[in-house]
Amino acid sequence: MAKNKKGKNSGNSVLNALTEILNGMSPEEKMMLMADLENFASSGRSLGDVQETVYSYQRPDYTQQVKPLAEYLQHIFSAYMPSEILAAYDVAHREMASLSQQEQEEAMRNFFMFILADGLTRDFETDMEVSGLPIIAVFQLVDDFKLTGLFDVILETLKQNQSFYEFYYNGYEEATTLILAHVGVGHLEELKEMMKTDGFMPEVYPTVFNAVVQMAVENPSCRLQVLEWVTDVLKSCIDFTIPAMAMDWIVKSLAQIEAAELLPMIKNIYKKYSVPPVEIENGFKGITKLLTEGTDERVVMFTDFTEILNEFAEGEANDFDEDWLDFDNWPDEDEDDERDADALFYKECGLKPAKSKSGKSNSKSARKGK
Repeated sequence: MAKNKKGKNSGNSVLNALTEILNGMSPEEKMMLMADLENFASSGRSLGDVQETVYSYQRPDYTQQVKPLAEYLQHIFSAYMPSEILAAYDVAHREMASLSQQEQEEAMRNFFMFILADGLTRDFETDMEVSGLPIIAVFQLVDDFKLTGLFDVILETLKQNQSFYEFYYNGYEEATTLILAHVGVGHLEELKEMMKTDGFMPEVYPTVFNAVVQMAVENPSCRLQVLEWVTDVLKSCIDFTIPAMAMDWIVKSLAQIEAAELLPMIKNIYKKYSVPPVEIENGFKGITKLLTEGTDERVVMFTDFTEILNEFAEGEANDFDEDWLDFDNWPDEDEDDERDADALFYKECGLKPAKSKSGKSNSKSARKGK
């Protein structure tokens, strides 16, 4: 039998990975895949519909625990343009500086409970006059005053449904990763339990995983504790809450802390699930090099939450007009391999593509209620 010619490398990591997957499928499996795709297309269901069927968390009645917002926090909540949010943040910071830490924590907890209660009834699809960005400013306030006692309520915001998550967090996973890393120190067991529990939005799990790794990035003294956590999570969650296809992203995250100790387990995962290369070249040799030598690339590219708001404020100042948040109207740019790889990950998790670090998206921003 003549050898099959090896397909040419397209230069597109997504196409290469999909080609490798298809090449490993039998004709019958390919036919079944095509039938499944045709059925999905004809059903009229969106990826959002699929996500909602996956989501099964029973949200408590947050309205029983919420109080009216303090006036300075109401200003943050109702702010829309980045400059307005930054101005409201400055006022809130001054107000909170005069409070005791207990009062600060109570005020911030009530803010998060307010948006949780609001999220039970808000129609994020049609409400065009409210922005999801103010929560970024509130994360900065939590960081400013070291309010780590808010871990539980911040984690609760990650347990919400698709419309809530997209409105507040989609495209800003770096921000949620960083705040969770800061308030989650000392709560590794709770974070492990969340990783082992299905029924949340699929994109929450990589956020939690990256947050724990971020703890070791910022504080190397807890590295061994983080590696122990990662070991347990990978053993329990691969192909459960973490798709095996996501292993390249997992490895790139772990490369930040040179997690070479995990190489035997990671090799077994790649072999067991026949994980194709998506982000990392040269097979397991490339993985070994990356985990041994580490990387300067960071999952979280900033240290201050106001950097995000300032970036948008610069666009606002450059007269992007009132539709500055409608990312469909921004100029198109060539998408690099990293973006393509991200798209494949979201596809595997059943997600919509997230915005890039510049804030751009292929779909209209949820910040304006879509």
